[in-house]
Amino acid sequence: MSNPDAADTTGMKEIAPWTRRLPYLASFRETLPRLAEPGGPDFDAAFARMGELLGASATPLVVRIQVSEGEHVRSWHLNSGPAGCQVTPGDASGVADAEATADAQTWALIVGGALSPLEAFARGRLRLRGSMPVARNVARQLYGQDRQARRSDA
Repeated sequence: MSNPDAADTTGMKEIAPWTRRLPYLASFRETLPRLAEPGGPDFDAAFARMGELLGASATPLVVRIQVSEGEHVRSWHLNSGPAGCQVTPGDASGVADAEATADAQTWALIVGGALSPLEAFARGRLRLRGSMPVARNVARQLYGQDRQARRSDA
């Protein structure tokens, strides 16, 4: 019997060639910085860390993240503006500029740094709705913060 998680983390070689022709997907090719420890992530802590990495935004934006566990769906809202980013768990009111939805197993791989958002999307395991420019800017900010942290650690 094969490990389903292993299959989900090997697709980058298959996906990368066609994504190079689509520059608007470049922001989603890499895995996110590790936001949670492996083995059943604490999504509250993972998305709070995502909010820290996202930080302030000159233009206010709202990103809704939804995690489905069977019939139960949990939500987080990342509200970023000039004063910083606030992460609110639960079904907050208001319209999101962008929304990302996946099952708990997929989010565990993404926040654990084992699966890129592009891989998850290409496999039909991550759904994105709303403003793609907002989603791209969020991804760039998350990756940019991670690269800066790695450079400062070196």
